[in-house]
Amino acid sequence: MTSTTAPPTSLSTTSATATKQSTTSLLTEHFRYTPLTLLDDIINTINELTYRAVDAVQAGLSSADPASLGFTTSDATTEIETGTHALETLLQSAVDRNFDKLEIYVLRSLLKIPDGLDAWMRLGHYEGLDFSAAEGGEGGVEGIKKLLGLRRQVLETRRLNARLLEERARNEALLTHLRALLSPGPDRPDNLAFLNSATSTSKPMQAQASDIAAQVPALRKLLVDLRRHLDAGISLGEQAKAGTEAERERREYIEGVVGRAVGESGPDSRSAKGGATGDVSSMEGIRDVVGRGAREDG
Repeated sequence: MTSTTAPPTSLSTTSATATKQSTTSLLTEHFRYTPLTLLDDIINTINELTYRAVDAVQAGLSSADPASLGFTTSDATTEIETGTHALETLLQSAVDRNFDKLEIYVLRSLLKIPDGLDAWMRLGHYEGLDFSAAEGGEGGVEGIKKLLGLRRQVLETRRLNARLLEERARNEALLTHLRALLSPGPDRPDNLAFLNSATSTSKPMQAQASDIAAQVPALRKLLVDLRRHLDAGISLGEQAKAGTEAERERREYIEGVVGRAVGESGPDSRSAKGGATGDVSSMEGIRDVVGRGAREDG
């Protein structure tokens, strides 16, 4: 009878992964670095020492007499480079093989917490802390939310403080520049020191500023009146332009009618048309003079 073994369930795999993560987190918090970081530093140090040893060997062989090494002068450089490269390859292979074993041994035997023991361990910086409020019920959740809210407020306050310090620095630089402009000096002819000096024949700067501020409303009123008159002038100009256009069209119409009437009277229509045009202009001129006189009498 053949017995079968059930495959491991995903639940056991998940539990093992969670236990490994908990152990790694506890070790990282205790050492202030992950276990793999320690092993990587060790391996990188060994590799650096290997490279230095190979360089030292190559430098020593290159400085030696080629005849003492059994090489000719022309072949010594090539042989030394080939030999040191082979030595570097062998050392690197040995380091990788042996330190892989070291990594497995350290992770499985040294930097390891026995299964089930991590839940009963408490690090030194947790001594004296009360976790009863955080472990039970809604009070712990509310406390965590409140703590997160306070943390956000602290971060926002720090950012606001940094912006205020930057604004303060900009204002200080601007004030320094303005003070330099207001300070008298023969080497600064373009400064504004005259604003602070008041002669006996002139008003103080504060009184002059008050007078100018008092005249601002009157200037605004004049500006409003000027805009109204300007708008009225634009309207009159448009009306005059429209009246001129109407008179021109009426004149062209009358000239056309007179020209057609004269053209029907005989062969001298061309000269008669010119005379009729002049008569129409004269009649309109008389009409304008009479109209102006009537308006003046009225």
